Amino acid sequence: MRLASSRATMRFYMTPLLLLLALLVCVSASV
Repeated sequence: MRLASSRATMRFYMTPLLLLLALLVCVSASV
């Protein structure tokens, strides 16, 4: 397994997770 593809895959998975985390923080802050 190449490192470049692994890094691209990790970035691909981390971006939606960070957006979801930010959304969760906003929801918990408004409640």
